[in-house]
Parts: sequence; structure tokens; C-alpha cells
Amino acid sequence: SYGDAQAVIQPRLAAVQRGGRELLWELGDQDRTMLVAIGSDVEVAVPLTNDRRAVDTALHGLDAWGSTALHDAVITAFDAIEPAPGRRALVLVSDGMEKHSRRTADEVLARVRASDVLAYPIVVERKVTTLFAQLAALTGGHAQRIRDVRDLPGAMRRIASELRHQYLLGYQPARTPRAGEYRRVQVTVTRPGHVVRARAGYLA
Repeated sequence: SYGDAQAVIQPRLAAVQRGGRELLWELGDQDRTMLVAIGSDVEVAVPLTNDRRAVDTALHGLDAWGSTALHDAVITAFDAIEPAPGRRALVLVSDGMEKHSRRTADEVLARVRASDVLAYPIVVERKVTTLFAQLAALTGGHAQRIRDVRDLPGAMRRIASELRHQYLLGYQPARTPRAGEYRRVQVTVTRPGHVVRARAGYLA
């Protein structure tokens, strides 16, 4: 019934809102944020802004509605974030269930390969989907599974900490790539006990 569904959804939504606030207030003074709401439609609830209070207010005004056009949402979010200057990251919180998108998973991956936006998918109470794992691997982000929604704020804080402590590296390829060619990249370190997370490649 509708009442039973709301009893399940509302605690999850409240945890997502708390987690979003944790991430929001852990960011640096110069960082800008935007909020994309996913339901029956994909809506940029707050465009890219330095006004954290506006994002916080919109975040806590969200309600659960409709089905999840997840593929469309990812592409919409990448399109909205990419023009911004500097380093960009998308934190995507979802149950991982895709319904009624106009775009396919292959289209999502093609869009992501052409971008330099980091992706941090978080799946609540379900297994990490293949698409989410691919999003993280392609962009150098990290996909997480949250078994209990109460753990979501902590996951958000860890993402904020990671974003504050990243290195930006560049290199000159030995061969000039062809336009449209996808070049794979592998980054390693010699220090024992350390693992590097970096994007899988780039589109020339």
C-alpha cells in the first residue's frame, strides 16, 4: 500500500538528506555545489552555486516521488557539472534501480568517457550495480554499498575528505593521439601498502 511504501522510503530519504548535509558542510569555502533530484523526471533542483544554505534548503525539501530514470539522471548531471571550471565530482546516491530512462547504459558510459568529472556512486541497501562500478572505474572515483542508511553520513564525510586530499597529475603522451581515440591510463606507486585510484583513461 501507499502508506507501507512511504514507511520504507521516508527513513531512507531522511538519511540521504542527512548525508548530503554532511558532505555539503565538509566542503571547502571555494567549492561550489549543485543538487540534481531524480524521480519521474530529472530536475536540477539547485544550479551550481556557492550558496550552501540554498542547497541545504532544497535538499531538505526533497520528497520521494515517481520512478527512477537513473541513466537520464547521470547524463543530465554530467552535462550540468562539466562546464564548470576546476575539479568536478558527482556524488550519486541511489538504490541502483533503473526505470524508464530514455538513455541506455552504453550511452551513459560513452558520455562518462568523454568527461573528466569524478563519479562517486553510493548504493543504499543493495549491491553495487555493474554500471555504478564502471562509472567509478572510468572516472577515478569510488563506488560504495551502504548496508544501513545510518552509515550514509559517514560515507559522505569520507568522500569529502578524499576530495580534499587528491593529487592532480598530468603527462605528455609519447604519441600524439588521434581525435576521438580513447587512451587508457594506469597510475602506480612504489610505496608499499598504498593503492592508487585514478581514471581509467581519457578521450582525445
